[in-house]
Amino acid sequence: MAQWVSVASAAAPAGLAAFLSLRTVNRGSARRFRAAFIDLAIAGALFALVWGGVGMLLGASGVPGLALEVDFAWVLGVALAGMFLLLRDDLPLQASSSRSPGKAHQHIRLQRRDGSPMNPLTSVLRNLTLLALPLLWLDWAAPLAAAVLLVEVVLIWRDRSGRRLGDRLAGTRILFRRHHAPTPDGF
Repeated sequence: MAQWVSVASAAAPAGLAAFLSLRTVNRGSARRFRAAFIDLAIAGALFALVWGGVGMLLGASGVPGLALEVDFAWVLGVALAGMFLLLRDDLPLQASSSRSPGKAHQHIRLQRRDGSPMNPLTSVLRNLTLLALPLLWLDWAAPLAAAVLLVEVVLIWRDRSGRRLGDRLAGTRILFRRHHAPTPDGF
């Protein structure tokens, strides 16, 4: 049976010297970054499917006045990708909750600090800071968005507990599967 451990129990000793060194304090950070990349790729694919597929079908129909619908397809694609990113940790289609597709691939599970199960509100609170991603393209908001994302990355990479701003906001923690042997519960 697989054993789940928190980041703090898998992390190297912390301190000012360890924080200032180039070595990663949190050993699970690479798995978290790979999981985030997978989830961002899925969100990008959802956006491309809606904007490219639906938008091009509407635009190629030859009916005058469908430019508005093509813009609507872009907005719909952004909304769908954003909803996926916000709700990815508690999707109803998953065989197991508390894991996005990227986290499932990287054998990572979320747990609320109080032990209660994940729910959509917790997922939205946890991923709220990801709304800074689209703000990077706005001139007036780019510095703030970049600062929020930088703090997120630094906390994942360097914080002993491995809790990013979203984890602190939602009261969640990350668990890693210690070995990857199949288990009866599918994890």
